[in-house]
Amino acid sequence: MGLREMNLSRESFRKSTLTKILAVAFLVVNFAGLIVASLKPAGSGSIALIEDLRQIKSSDNTMVVTMPKSNPYDPWGGLVARFYLDQRLEIETLESVTDLQKMNSDSVDFLIVRHGHLEKPGFKKLILSEGFIEKSQSVPEWTVPFLKIYGGFHEENVLVLLGRD
Repeated sequence: MGLREMNLSRESFRKSTLTKILAVAFLVVNFAGLIVASLKPAGSGSIALIEDLRQIKSSDNTMVVTMPKSNPYDPWGGLVARFYLDQRLEIETLESVTDLQKMNSDSVDFLIVRHGHLEKPGFKKLILSEGFIEKSQSVPEWTVPFLKIYGGFHEENVLVLLGRD
């Protein structure tokens, strides 16, 4: 075997090794992403949040206030998911943050907002001053960083269930 054939052999060996390493890395990363995505509730996770609300609600007559586009029972704005609707809940959807400030918040047991609402200046402070704390969210917190890497996931649409202690 000549020098030239040995050089080609080494180069092809390097290329095939690099290809194998990249293929394995590709498979590992995508398999991990598949596992994370399969453990996340479908869509925005509104049905998972409904289940959490059912498990932690305090009484038969529970007042739930939702911010715009945050109602897990009406995720599409007009097409109510009646199958999941609990008749013992009183649900009110507000138009804006100012409506929350105007209403008697002592009668509110739970507040459902989108994660994007919590990022608005002053909103989180208002919620904390009213005595609300995070009870649950529609997508597990540990999955969010992974889902952001893969794209198609918008953290601001994650629903957050807030309640009182």
